[in-house]
Parts: sequence; C-alpha cells; structure tokens
Amino acid sequence: MDNDDFVANRLRAKMHKHGWVVANVPCGAMAVDEIMRDTPDIVMLEVALPDADGLEMLGQIREKFPRLPVMCLSTRADIDDRIAALSRGSDDYVTKPVDIVEVVLRLSNMLWRSRTRPEGQPGKLVVGDLVIDEIAHEVTRGAERISLTPTEFALLRYLARNAGSAVTKSEILREVWASDFDRDGNIVALYISYLRRKVDQGRPPMIHTLQRVGYVLRANAGAPSAAASAKSTAETIPAAVRPGVRSQ
Repeated sequence: MDNDDFVANRLRAKMHKHGWVVANVPCGAMAVDEIMRDTPDIVMLEVALPDADGLEMLGQIREKFPRLPVMCLSTRADIDDRIAALSRGSDDYVTKPVDIVEVVLRLSNMLWRSRTRPEGQPGKLVVGDLVIDEIAHEVTRGAERISLTPTEFALLRYLARNAGSAVTKSEILREVWASDFDRDGNIVALYISYLRRKVDQGRPPMIHTLQRVGYVLRANAGAPSAAASAKSTAETIPAAVRPGVRSQ
C-alpha cells in the first residue's frame, strides 16, 4: 500500500524483474478487505495514507493477521516514529526516499528468515526459556516477567529474530535506531548492557559479545525451553513476497 505512484511503480517494476507478483492498494479503506480476500505473503505499508493512519492500519492488520509480515515505508525518520511502528508489530521500517535495491533485498531477507523458522504461536518469539510476545509487548524468562523500555524491546526483538546468528553494531544501528551512525559513540553497547541487567542478571547469560564482530543471542544448553510445555517458537510474521504470489 503506497499512495506515491512514482515509488509504487518503481518498486513494482523492480520486483517484477525478480519474478514477484505485486499489487498496489492506494488507500487504507480497501486494504484489510483486499488482504482478507487474497492474503499476500507480505505487506508494504505506507504510514501516511490519504484516508487512514498507517499505524492504525498496522494494528488492524496485526489483529487479523498476526503472522503476516509487514514493512512500513515512511518519510518520517525520527527514532520515535520507528519505535512506534515496531511496537505496533512492523517487521521493518524503511524511510523515503527509498533505495529500491535495498528494499528488495530486505524483503528477500524477511522471506528467508520466515521460511527457516519453525511454526509456533502467532506473535511469539521463543529462544530457550526467553519468550517475547510481540503483540502484547511482554517479555518473560522462565516464570519471571521482564519490563523493558520500547527501545530495549526493539533491540531484544531484533536479537531474538536472529537468534544464534551474529549481528554487527552497524546492523543493530540500522535496524533498531534507523541510523548508520552512532552519534553517542556507544549507544549499542549501552543498551546491550541495559538488556543484560534485565535479561541475564542472576541467570545463565544469553546475550554474548563476539569480539570484533558484534553480538549474538543464544539459548543456554541444558536450559528448559519454553517450547517444551507448549510447542511455540517463532515469529509474528512469516513470509515475504514470493515469486508467483500476489502481494499488497
């Protein structure tokens, strides 16, 4: 859904070259009905729709389709706007003007990640005994509930989405802070330390530093998994646009 015909047409043309089938819904009024009629593999949602608030639309989509992947597009680059979208359940947030190649690669990565994760309870990420409820915005480890700020939640969510894989400082800055430059010099390390105090303190550590690489979130060997009592792992959102499948 994009009310900017120029951007929508460029995206459509580029994605068609990669074998994807794309449909544009220019207004929010049609969006949910269109998704219900022909559920896509991914939604690219313009935050500033002409007839609706994009974040409200995101909430409606998330309520009806908790596992449907959503990428938000917006001219709003402030961190507060990004956190608001991520908190409502957006999987990615790209600011305009967009780089078409980057958008296509991001969509491809979303598709790959979703297809390599097992099915689970909608809206939940489970890593060992750590459970992140992306819809309720709640985090528990074992039987203990953990209170996080919106930025801490977005950072932990990103680590959990890439559990077992190293993520670099640059990737974290781009995905969580929507920036390629650390203006404060150590903002990532600072928030990692905040998470460790809340998630790891008094427990076997899950957040690990990889020298000269970045960080990784790992389940502890031998630790009871939250999935053991209820088969659950995973992602709010599977799939992205795939070849031959209609998308909005």
